[in-house]
Amino acid sequence: MTWTANTNNQRYKGLWDIEIFFRYVKQQLHIKSFIRTNENEEMIQIESAFDI
Repeated sequence: MTWTANTNNQRYKGLWDIEIFFRYVKQQLHIKSFIRTNENEEMIQIESAFDI
């Protein structure tokens, strides 16, 4: 599979956007680490932090 430079750039930027989002969430909600067993458990952990 051959990708253009623009496609690679968009994918890389998307990955960094995700990293920045999770860093922000962890800092604001005081979560030291995420339990990444599955997506549902991660969402429960975030929702629980909002309830505190």
